[in-house]
Amino acid sequence: MQTGQSTSAVNSTEVTQNFHRCLREVDASIKNGNLVKAREYLTEAKEWEPLNPYLKAFEERIHYLEDNPHLLKKSKVEGSHSVKTDKPVQQINNILVPSEQTIRNEIENEFKEKFTQELHNAERNAAQTLKQFEKNRNAFLQLLEREFEAMYQTQIAEERKRIQADAEAMIAAEKKNFQQKYDALVAENNRAIKEIREELHGKMEKSFLRRLEQISQEYDDKLEILGIKVPDTREGRIALYREKMHENYTNGQPSVEGAKILMRLKELLELTFDEHFSLESDVQLELYIAHVQKEILAGEITLKNKKKLDDVRKRYHITDEQKSQVESFIKSSFKKSKGKGSILVVDDDDILLQILEDTLRENGFDVTTALDIENAFEKLNSSAFDLILCDIMFPQGDLDGFKFFSSVQEIPYLRKTPFIFMSALQDGLVMRSGFQLGVDDYITKPFDLDILVAVINGKIKRYRSF
Repeated sequence: MQTGQSTSAVNSTEVTQNFHRCLREVDASIKNGNLVKAREYLTEAKEWEPLNPYLKAFEERIHYLEDNPHLLKKSKVEGSHSVKTDKPVQQINNILVPSEQTIRNEIENEFKEKFTQELHNAERNAAQTLKQFEKNRNAFLQLLEREFEAMYQTQIAEERKRIQADAEAMIAAEKKNFQQKYDALVAENNRAIKEIREELHGKMEKSFLRRLEQISQEYDDKLEILGIKVPDTREGRIALYREKMHENYTNGQPSVEGAKILMRLKELLELTFDEHFSLESDVQLELYIAHVQKEILAGEITLKNKKKLDDVRKRYHITDEQKSQVESFIKSSFKKSKGKGSILVVDDDDILLQILEDTLRENGFDVTTALDIENAFEKLNSSAFDLILCDIMFPQGDLDGFKFFSSVQEIPYLRKTPFIFMSALQDGLVMRSGFQLGVDDYITKPFDLDILVAVINGKIKRYRSF
């Protein structure tokens, strides 16, 4: 944050954007091994959102890496290995099954200790071999010296100088030859030691990897028995991360421990910080809308008492931009809280549309109708609804109802709104397609109006109970 700039002069959207930028830089600096730079960006992030739990999570992570600098580059290697071997289940167990991780670490330490011990034994044997060689060399030199001494003593005086010169020449040549042999033997021993080390390392590595594969397979089997499976697709992993984020953001933001778990899960699922921030914004907005609607229906938030609405907005860190985005939706929620329920009915048959409107109004519902998808979207942007009742086929001949449902699901605060398809199509494939998309129910035409009213009552009652 620049010097002299007041925090109050910066709106919540800019604060969030700057905070997210700082966290991205912290994450990137840690992955690049630059802990000094990571601390600088972390300090700047504290100035934007000093109470955010991710600050504590990053601070502990940096402190741990400072105490264990040998791990700075290891994370990248382990990350690439997990992608190559396609073992995201093995990694996610670090979060979900800590006891199994402890077993794995003990086995890994056992093999490391065994490998180190055998390597030390090989080095000790090599040293003993060299020591014995030096002893033999000294014995051989002593033997040579005794032989030459006896030779000198048996030679006649007149040949002493010649014999002495020849002996010295022989000794020099022998020393040179011996030195060459010694150097060759040392080189051969070094080569043999290197081969032994490589062979032992290869055997231990293969054995260790086989054991890890066995443990991983055992984990996979246990998870399969328990019905736990990490999605294979990126969309599935994002959905899993969204679900875990929902669990930790119930009170507005996660605890420090929850933030640590989400960070580890993000890395295991190979999600970026941009994806994390996008999901965080969606989840906070969804929880904010759900909380506000629940409080409005309970009478805790009223038009005369909007202070509590501001408190909820602060709790879920809703930016000014997000507030403007859902403002009309919130206002509409105040209106629908007084009635039995607000329903949007979408069908290109104006006669049927009128019948449905009259029937639902007679049963105490607030009804809004639309003859096409485009008009339905306009209604959604200006009002909040407890349920959407929509046809599948429209005059264009396409299954526009499916497209409409998919588009509604892309809007965070409408994702949990009950959605019922109605259609004259009784094709099983069409019905399965609707249910696979996540639609709440499917009613075929012609239908019994009393049954339709009963279904709508049940869906709205369940929707309002969340």
